[in-house]
Amino acid sequence: SHRLRHTPDLGTYVGDPGRPVAVEVELQRKSLARLCGILAMYADRTTGPTADLAGIVYITSNADVAAAVRTAARDVQLAEHPGGRLLVLDLDDVIAQTRDSAHAARTLELAR
Repeated sequence: SHRLRHTPDLGTYVGDPGRPVAVEVELQRKSLARLCGILAMYADRTTGPTADLAGIVYITSNADVAAAVRTAARDVQLAEHPGGRLLVLDLDDVIAQTRDSAHAARTLELAR
């Protein structure tokens, strides 16, 4: 067997101590075996005393891709937020929230 090598698309920090979170942007559905391998690696990296990640965020392009991620996560016992370390978000929602935040920041800056 070979060891899966995978790096996230993006990393960020969350919480008061600024714990790292991996961010994956999943535009096309991967095979279930590949998703399970990636999510198992993240499950290992988010549990126990040697955990180096606070969690994992998957940004998915459609419901089919989101369902595949959730199925693979269940297969490797990686629970979804709240209560788990996986958060699955819709790409269109992330884009809309980003635009809303940018608009609010511009509006606030113009008001100064």
